[in-house]
Amino acid sequence: QLEPEGEEEKQCARAARECALRAITQTTLHARASVLSPHIPALLCPVLTAAASMQRPDLCNTARSCAVLMAHTQTSTLLLTEILSTLSRLATAPSWRLRGGILPLLALLLYRGQFVEPIGAHAATARALLRSLMLDQQQEVREAAATVFAGFIRILGAPERALTLAWARTLSHKGKGLPLASRHAGVLALS
Repeated sequence: QLEPEGEEEKQCARAARECALRAITQTTLHARASVLSPHIPALLCPVLTAAASMQRPDLCNTARSCAVLMAHTQTSTLLLTEILSTLSRLATAPSWRLRGGILPLLALLLYRGQFVEPIGAHAATARALLRSLMLDQQQEVREAAATVFAGFIRILGAPERALTLAWARTLSHKGKGLPLASRHAGVLALS
């Protein structure tokens, strides 16, 4: 994606972004979310990128609200697969604010996803995504991911708890020579 060069182009891009966010918000608030649902995977990247931007706080807050509203739309199994795939790509973004910004949306999707399909159908993707965020280099992202991960474990129950304990114990073991971020992830998962 190319950055606008002139000030006039930048103003036009900001206005278009704000218009799109307002349209998404109005669509979801007025019970027309079924129109928006098929487009959510394509809209997630620009909405979450705007939410992670610190240039205009009002636009950032609108984008965060918009992301939460998109998580409340009706979700099918196929749509949940696409959204988790998009979030997995965003979890590798260079901006830690963007990586951390996917967590509130992910928490809602995991909770609502348990009612869309049998428990565990998307568990492997969600587990991999949460573990990658738990191993993030930024401490704020790791700590926020720990809260979402705890909810994920509660949703899936004892088998997930056993998997997580085994994973956490290997990371938190002092003699393995793992980086501090990995050991911290293990300690957060154990707690």
